[in-house]
Amino acid sequence: MHCSISDAYLNRAKNDEGPEQLGKEAFDDIKASFNLPIEYGVPTSDLFSVREQILSRNPPDLFLTTPGGGRRLLEAPKRVFLVQNHEWLANARLVGNLNYRGSYDYIRAAVFLHENGDTKNSWCRSTVIHETLHSVSLYSRIWNTFPNLHSMHLDLVEGITESLTGYVLFKRHQDCYGKWKDEQQERCSISYKSSVRLWCSFSQIVGIADIAKFYLSQENNFTDPWNQLIQSINVKGFKFNYQLDEKKAFREPEFRETCFKSLPGFKKTYNSLATCFDFSNIK
Repeated sequence: MHCSISDAYLNRAKNDEGPEQLGKEAFDDIKASFNLPIEYGVPTSDLFSVREQILSRNPPDLFLTTPGGGRRLLEAPKRVFLVQNHEWLANARLVGNLNYRGSYDYIRAAVFLHENGDTKNSWCRSTVIHETLHSVSLYSRIWNTFPNLHSMHLDLVEGITESLTGYVLFKRHQDCYGKWKDEQQERCSISYKSSVRLWCSFSQIVGIADIAKFYLSQENNFTDPWNQLIQSINVKGFKFNYQLDEKKAFREPEFRETCFKSLPGFKKTYNSLATCFDFSNIK
């Protein structure tokens, strides 16, 4: 399905400052959707020194290789970089799997958008919001303190990130939300669908605000924000207990089973394809 909104949005990224402006708009959309203070994991004031340290330690780590032997500097204070498909192929170690629509690099504090036309692995607004959410998340602050945390919590990180993306689209961009939810266009469809099903269903029962407070927390540890999330759920009258810390891997099947047992109404919502991705039911 052709989308004129998507075309207009993508065209805005063609000039040099375009990707950066779209990233700033995504930041504002996130802030407005949750009415919470949000900050980049690497503040703009620190971005120059972070990139300079990389440059002094190993210069090639701060460049995108371009076919033909060229290089493109990931210069500060830019955070968002448009990467053509042929560049993506040449920089898989940095930007990630060929199937990705975008990625966030915690080391360089950089968002990469995969420009590949109308294909499923190309980007649009949902990708910019998703990767910007990574850049302002709790994980973007503490990943270096707990180096294995992101990989141990991958399903949780991506599930919450894409679920919050859906909520931002619902609150701020209804046309995009409809295409994302109903998968009317491949590059706008839901990523990490099984995990989003879990977290959207979870949010319909316990609300989205406490999940956002956890994910966007500005603490310097994981345990306190997680325990605050669990406590806030139980204050609402639930008896929910899923222990998780910096040293324990997140197990999605185990977490889902805890939801089945502890949250009345969760199983019915989760098992219904008509409701499990319906962000209009989230308060």
